[in-house]
Amino acid sequence: MTKSYSGDLRERVVGAIVSGASARSVAKAFSISASSAIKWGQRWRSTGRVEASSVRGHRRSPLVDHADGLLALIVGQADLTLEEIHERIGERGVSTSVSSLWRFFKGRGISFKKAFTPASSFAPTSLRRDRPGGKINPRLIPTKSFSSTKLARTPR
Repeated sequence: MTKSYSGDLRERVVGAIVSGASARSVAKAFSISASSAIKWGQRWRSTGRVEASSVRGHRRSPLVDHADGLLALIVGQADLTLEEIHERIGERGVSTSVSSLWRFFKGRGISFKKAFTPASSFAPTSLRRDRPGGKINPRLIPTKSFSSTKLARTPR
């Protein structure tokens, strides 16, 4: 993680802003980003302080408090999707997002793979091109008619 700027630099930048210079011109003069100078000026006007905020680093996931319930939920019904889990824990009063749930389960080595259609053993299940910009080979596209054991292919 990067270090915050020194208090001395912050005081000089805010002093220049308070004396009447624009935050952008002060930022250019001190070789810092304009957004830093603007934020430091705003912090000075609202709190009277220029030092760095004490809140730094990674925030702990709020789902850690509900880990036992989440893991028990998927043990009881392993075929739940992330959206279904999101709905169920929302009913319990836990406010989160699907992406937060995904990160929670990924960190524990649990994935939610979909298997709606088994992969074909003799033909690709998506349209492939031989090379970028090449034409699609129509013989590799499965048709909609089914035989008893495999997909019918277009004639050569």
